[in-house]
Amino acid sequence: MQASPSFISRVPADVLIYIFQLGTICVDCQVDIVSFPLLISHVCYQWRELALQTSTLWTTIDIFDVSESFTLPDSPAADELAPQRAFPFAALFLERSRTRPINVRIDLRSETYDFELSDYENQINSVFSPLLSRLLSFLLAPHAMRFKEFRFLSDIFLPIIDVLSCLSSIPMPQLEKWEVQRCDIYHCFEDMFEPRGTTNALSLFSRPEGMEGHPAAYSENLYPNLKHAVLSGTPLRWSHFSLTNLKSLSLNYLANEVRPTFTTLRHILLANEHSLEKLEIQGAAPADIGPPYVLSNVRKLTLGYTFPEEAFGLVCTLKTPNLTELVITDLARYLTPESNRPQTRADQSAMVVFAAVMRCMPLHKIQHLGLGCVMFYSPDMGWPHDVPTRGTDPGKLPFLLAFLRSMSSLKSLTLDEPDKALMHFLNCPILCPKDDNGGRPCVSSTPNLTHLSLRRIDFPEIRLFFSTRAKFAGRPNEYIIPPLQEVKLHADVGDEDLEWLSVNCVDTVKHLVTHDPSTDDDDSEGDVSDREAMDVDVGPL
Repeated sequence: MQASPSFISRVPADVLIYIFQLGTICVDCQVDIVSFPLLISHVCYQWRELALQTSTLWTTIDIFDVSESFTLPDSPAADELAPQRAFPFAALFLERSRTRPINVRIDLRSETYDFELSDYENQINSVFSPLLSRLLSFLLAPHAMRFKEFRFLSDIFLPIIDVLSCLSSIPMPQLEKWEVQRCDIYHCFEDMFEPRGTTNALSLFSRPEGMEGHPAAYSENLYPNLKHAVLSGTPLRWSHFSLTNLKSLSLNYLANEVRPTFTTLRHILLANEHSLEKLEIQGAAPADIGPPYVLSNVRKLTLGYTFPEEAFGLVCTLKTPNLTELVITDLARYLTPESNRPQTRADQSAMVVFAAVMRCMPLHKIQHLGLGCVMFYSPDMGWPHDVPTRGTDPGKLPFLLAFLRSMSSLKSLTLDEPDKALMHFLNCPILCPKDDNGGRPCVSSTPNLTHLSLRRIDFPEIRLFFSTRAKFAGRPNEYIIPPLQEVKLHADVGDEDLEWLSVNCVDTVKHLVTHDPSTDDDDSEGDVSDREAMDVDVGPL
């Protein structure tokens, strides 16, 4: 008797293809995106045929883990130098994706990278040799016209030069996002760029010398659909920068000598004024200052400063009348261990920068604010530690309280390693005008705040913040302190701390999520919220 076919063998081919696509295109895990097509193509003959026929399954070209994947013989023969031999899986995916647009992701970061060594010394110790860089260039160049997204991460600069030099003049009509990061971000604290002699090695996105006319005439021919560019630690010929239709632009972590000048940066931004919605400049702004200019379409602005003058100059000259999201980070404190921080400089810089922010930015429109390692006051500066029980007169507000009060539309606040003064003033009540009965109730300094995220903060500070807020919330006739809709704590919170929060935050927080920072992957990119996290959802309180 012949056995009846299994249920899975009776599933229509189009349904199987849809399931296959869900397992690759619609997942966030990068490993799954690459391994899943290989897995299903080795299950059975039917699945293999479907997988090979479905070119969309093979459109993510991932090159990473250089310590294990890339090996060549000591004395390779000519046929052993083929790119397909050095990068077999990338070559396989490129072939099977046929003519589809592809997403290329190259990660050459290494755990053995030594920040104390020069770029050349790290290159000598790197598994990824110049020969492999050239082979990777030969592999990718014929497919550059199919690039949809391109992401390149490297600790050392020389592989970036080798690969991008072969791609810089190739038209990429389908390219939408370009990201290149030299991940040794500490170069932004240096005056001189390393390695020496490479400051003008890249002509990427640069108008050729002697070319007349508007830069758009050049960039629209090569990259007509490019909307998002991330350039981190990568110096370009900024005076010849040709991209003009960007929606988002990130310029980050450059040594002083390779940063764009004020005039050049102004020209780059104004060339994209009609389309630019998100702008990020961290450790890459010029220190000089010039006439102000307007970017009317920018909604999100991220600034990170290595010294206060660069942020001060940007804030004073860059006008963003429709800004709704602002992120500011003190990179000197963010990237430096606490024991080595220049405390005096950090304490003074925030006051200079934020005085300019209050004067030049539309704070009343800001809905989302992020502050990274920004210190407004130090304990020896004499700020009032005791929250006044009768409220503060709005005409006599301290600087930081006036700053918070000016953001009348603020809904979401993210604080990374906040100082005690900032936490203090978040709970400082402010007197309202007299009502019809002659009473003067007090309101919160941020009356519309609904979402709060706290990172790298000690639990005693968390306890003090919520106990103070609960004290005011428990007197509704005198204080108008609306409960927060959601609070995320990225801190080391034990079982006893969770129990305290569940008891004492009932009147001040509707939903609480805690995150153990020890579960963060050191190699992950982006914010903590983008990483795989061990979250404890305390739930409604």
